Amino acid sequence: PAAARSPSPDAAGDIAQPQDYELSMDDLERWSEANMALQRLAEENPELATALESEDEADDATADQSLDAIAERIERVPQAREAIEEAGLDAREYALITFALFQAGMAQYAVEQGQNLEQVARDMQVNPENIRFMQEHKAEIEQMRTEYEGTTGN
Repeated sequence: PAAARSPSPDAAGDIAQPQDYELSMDDLERWSEANMALQRLAEENPELATALESEDEADDATADQSLDAIAERIERVPQAREAIEEAGLDAREYALITFALFQAGMAQYAVEQGQNLEQVARDMQVNPENIRFMQEHKAEIEQMRTEYEGTTGN
């Protein structure tokens, strides 16, 4: 999608992007496939998993969690980038879908607790269509989560 590939000038410019992005089952399936591939990669290459964790910890200290920064971290690890690309995503799309899913999941939880969907979407700056997507595809999302956890032992 075009929204996933348009670069933003800085982290502040990224904040609204997940709100503007609309999730689809195709996105979710490719994202899930990428996660499974990354998990296999970590299991097959424990040194790589350790390096990725060290990279994440170092990046947490700098607190640059913009979509561009996350994509750049992925790009710095060729095997991770390739695993994501094999699922049909680029590093920035992967980061964008991750953000959008996380935001929509948090918003969906608030709606399940009785809050108004439109109000939650405004307050949390989440695309209301993504909240509806989470509602409509709850079973599929749960199945993907279960499959992923089955491969990770969690």
